[in-house]
Amino acid sequence: MAKTPRFIAGAICPSCQVMDRILIEEVDGVTQRRCVNCNFQEQWQPGTGQPLRSRLERPKADRAVEQQPVRIVTPAPRKPDS
Repeated sequence: MAKTPRFIAGAICPSCQVMDRILIEEVDGVTQRRCVNCNFQEQWQPGTGQPLRSRLERPKADRAVEQQPVRIVTPAPRKPDS
């Protein structure tokens, strides 16, 4: 009986570097991870081989957001309709 494929939240594809496109599935008794974006696939055993990179492991430079002050604008009063 085949197991249902599971998407791994936050996982980044080692091939195309796109996030949230990796799924883990069992095919003919072999566990594999596959990217639905670029069709990258490899056999995978938890705890061995290349670990799954996630959005939480990105360098701080990638996560940096330029902060700018917020300017609150007061709209001009409307002229009454004549």
